[in-house]
Amino acid sequence: MFNLIIKDIIIQKKDKSIFIFILLNVLNTFVLQNNYGVSIFLFFISIYLLAVYANAYDFKYNSELMINSMPVNRRIVVASKYLSVLIFFICAVAITLTAGTLFHFANPNLISKVVSINTIFVELFIVSIYFAIFFPFYYKLGYLKSRWTNFIIMGIIGGIISSIADISGGDMKFGGYSTLVQNSILLGTAIIIIAVSVFISIKIYSNKEF
Repeated sequence: MFNLIIKDIIIQKKDKSIFIFILLNVLNTFVLQNNYGVSIFLFFISIYLLAVYANAYDFKYNSELMINSMPVNRRIVVASKYLSVLIFFICAVAITLTAGTLFHFANPNLISKVVSINTIFVELFIVSIYFAIFFPFYYKLGYLKSRWTNFIIMGIIGGIISSIADISGGDMKFGGYSTLVQNSILLGTAIIIIAVSVFISIKIYSNKEF
């Protein structure tokens, strides 16, 4: 599994997409100051780009055929894709937090807000929803056909982000829930939908003929 995850990371460096990823998350530090909705979407897009490029690489070089010719359990192959996304998420949070903190200390008037724990959990929730829906389609339809599902899923994600921004009033807090309860709900929901998605993806991929 570790080698499969490393493969998804290394190809980003070779294609320079990692630099776009870093740039988007540094830019997000400035967007965060004025628009939470756009900031969350920008954060999501940075992770989406890395994951989609990794899938495109697998398609272009028939990596699935090569991997399945090796003694690698298909469950491991599927799990590595989900874990790659988690690593991309952690890296995006680290970049946004680091850049925001440095810019804040350099010029507090320019950067007054640093990404909060509430926002991080909301971002995790958004990323989880997208990939929980996308990966089963990806393993069922393949790279080319699954791209068309992005239009539908992106519409869903856009609607969720817009609703969250409106309901939260820009502070990523909802209703009368405490921060702990809110973040626990978001984390619990994310874990459940990802677990269900992993189960479905494994079942689809295990029965797939190559």
